[in-house]
Parts: sequence; C-alpha cells; structure tokens
Amino acid sequence: MTTTEFLLQHLNLSELPDSLPIEAVIEVISVAKFAGADQASAFDEARIQNLRLALNTIADTSKDQIACLTAKRALINDEQYEGE
Repeated sequence: MTTTEFLLQHLNLSELPDSLPIEAVIEVISVAKFAGADQASAFDEARIQNLRLALNTIADTSKDQIACLTAKRALINDEQYEGE
C-alpha cells in the first residue's frame, strides 16, 4: 500500500485535498505508527519461528556435538526468555 493509498483509505477520500486539518494529520500519523509497529511485530514473530525451526533442525540432525549442544542451549535460553 502506498502512502497516498493509506491516506485516502484512512480519511475516506477519493483524492487528497491541498491541505488537511492538523487533527487529521495527527490522527493519520498515529494510525500509521501503530500499523507499522504491528507489521514489525508480525515480521519479528515469523523471524523468531524460523530461527527456532533452524535450531531444532540443527539439534535433531547435527553430528557435530558442539553445534548440537549450542542449538539446544539457544532453544532453552529462548524458552526461559519467553517465560519471563
């Protein structure tokens, strides 16, 4: 979604006016900030899941004991961090 599309959708307009009231500008900035935070959070969660999957694969399949133990320790640390 482009910036213009975001503004048009949020303000329920078909085209952007030459000027906007300050209240509308503040509201749009606030909505954009929260939308960006939500999107970043979803991306981070997907990234963490992919990293955990990779660590599990290493822990389950590696013949290298150090790599296996390191992966298991990272998973344990992550589980402890989630519990806090």
